[in-house]
Amino acid sequence: MALEVPFEGGCMCGALRYRCAEAPAMTLCCHCTDCQRRTGAAFGITVSVNTSAFSTLKGETTSWLSIRQSGSKLLFQSCAVCGTRCWGDLPDIPESTLILGGTLDDAISLEPSAHIYTATKQPWVSIPDNIYEAENKPDWRKVFSS
Repeated sequence: MALEVPFEGGCMCGALRYRCAEAPAMTLCCHCTDCQRRTGAAFGITVSVNTSAFSTLKGETTSWLSIRQSGSKLLFQSCAVCGTRCWGDLPDIPESTLILGGTLDDAISLEPSAHIYTATKQPWVSIPDNIYEAENKPDWRKVFSS
């Protein structure tokens, strides 16, 4: 089942809401230690969308610049009320917005096309055979073509 467009999401308290008017360019699960710490879980779910199709419906954000394990920069946008991180902006790739998958209203319909940084994945996590996997920095052409 694919994510229906448009799709929406938001923070835990409901003060911050967003909408995306286009299908994601890709969805992936990242097993790096940064994502494990950020989510408090085994991996993070990232949904990449065109920034031009993404809009904030309501609420105020606070920002935090993170230098990722890969060396890339990600400017996280969090709810100013409850602190839930909802998306990230890439200063080096302004046409992409990275939505944190757990903040979607209908996350059950996400279909990850890749699992990355699996060298640090939890040993009890199983990855389907037909999904692109990268132990370290992925080949982004393969991630976006999956």
